[in-house]
Amino acid sequence: MTGSVPVVLSESELKSILTLTERFTWNVARPIIASLGLPTGRGREATNEKILESLIDLKSKDRQKFDGIMANVNDLIFGQVVYGEKAIFSLTVDNSVIKTLNDRFSFQWNLMNQPSLLVDSILDDVQLQNAVKNQPELVNYSIQNTQSILVFSSVRELVVREKIPPSALAQY
Repeated sequence: MTGSVPVVLSESELKSILTLTERFTWNVARPIIASLGLPTGRGREATNEKILESLIDLKSKDRQKFDGIMANVNDLIFGQVVYGEKAIFSLTVDNSVIKTLNDRFSFQWNLMNQPSLLVDSILDDVQLQNAVKNQPELVNYSIQNTQSILVFSSVRELVVREKIPPSALAQY
């Protein structure tokens, strides 16, 4: 007698989903879960159960959609680990828009003189004083498979005003 083997999530798939729901703050994780088309419940526990049920069902019925969701989750987790929580995003953008942006940034990057040494990237005091303040500047661009990474840097101008009482000075 032969029977069908029930579909279950692999250990890595389970860890990815639980990382999304447990490691990310709830106010960040919940909209991401909804944007992926996964069900949400009342609170983390109920949401975890609904997500797991939904993914098991999806894995058995539509493997391509399941793989797409898992790829998005893994990309988000990778972004959070590498770049921190400020890099968390879950957007779907038209491919023609992404291609246009990639073409423009690639063109701009290729026109620039890329530094070959770290010393070329660090500004000395004179360069720092003469630099344009508070305007992001492209400092690195790379593309691999379906991901593009743009790194911007800017010189910030900060004015510190502090009142120091005379009693805090060493002479008093």
